[in-house]
Amino acid sequence: MAESDTSLYVLPVEEAWGGKLHTVTEIPGNASAEEHIYEAQWRDSAWIQGTIAAIIIILLFSLRKIVTVTPVLLGGFIRLKENFNIENSLHIRTSRNRVALISVASMAIIWARYRLLPYDTPLSQSPAGTLAFTLAAILLWWAYRAAVNAVFIKTTGKERSYKIAGGTSYTYFTIATALTYIAAAALYIIGQRDYAVMQKAILASFLLIYLIYIIREIQIFVQCSRSAYSTFLYLCTLEIIPAVAVLLSIIL
Repeated sequence: MAESDTSLYVLPVEEAWGGKLHTVTEIPGNASAEEHIYEAQWRDSAWIQGTIAAIIIILLFSLRKIVTVTPVLLGGFIRLKENFNIENSLHIRTSRNRVALISVASMAIIWARYRLLPYDTPLSQSPAGTLAFTLAAILLWWAYRAAVNAVFIKTTGKERSYKIAGGTSYTYFTIATALTYIAAAALYIIGQRDYAVMQKAILASFLLIYLIYIIREIQIFVQCSRSAYSTFLYLCTLEIIPAVAVLLSIIL
C-alpha cells in the first residue's frame, strides 16, 4: 500500500464536531446545574406532561364555567358586599368551588415547577415527587383551614361570618392562582430565566393576594359585628400561625 494511502490527517476533536463538543452554551439567569437538570427532567417526565395535559383538558371543558364565574370573583375581589352575595347564591358558590378545585392542581404545578416549597425531602427529589409533595401540602393546608373553620362555626353559634370568610378564601385562592400564572408567563415572555427572580415574583404575587384576603376577612368580621377578640383568635389560628410556619420552612 502506498505511503500516501496510509497517511492520516487528524482533526482536533472540537473541529471534527463543528467546534461544539466542548462549547458551553450560556443559559440566561444564574440557575445552578441542579436546577438545569431538574428543568430537563421536568420536560422529559411523561407523568408530569400527562398531568399537565389532563389539567389543560379539564380547563378547556370548564372554560365556559370559568368565563362565567370570573366577573363575579373579580367583583368579590373589589367589593366587600359581593363576597356575601357569592356565599348566598348556591349556584355561584358551587361554580366557584369547582373552579377553585381546578386551581389547586394548577397552583401545585407552578409551585412544583419552581420548587417554592421546601423540597429537600426523599419524596421531592424528582419532578413527579415534587409535584406530589406540593399537591399534598396544598391539600393539607386546605384541610386544616376547613377543620379549623368548622370548629369555630360549631363552638360560636354564629356561623355566618366564618362561613363567608371560609368561602371567600376559595375566591381569593382562585385569583391568586391566576395572578401567579400571569406573573410566571410575563417573566418567561420577556426572557427572564433567573430561578431566584422567578421564585420571588411568584411568591410575591401569591402573598399580595393573601394579604389582601386577610384584610377582606377582617372587613367581613366587622360587617358581621364580630368582636375584636374572636377576630384576632380566628386570624391567629387560621392565618398567622400556618403562614409563619410555611415562611419559616421556606427560609430555613
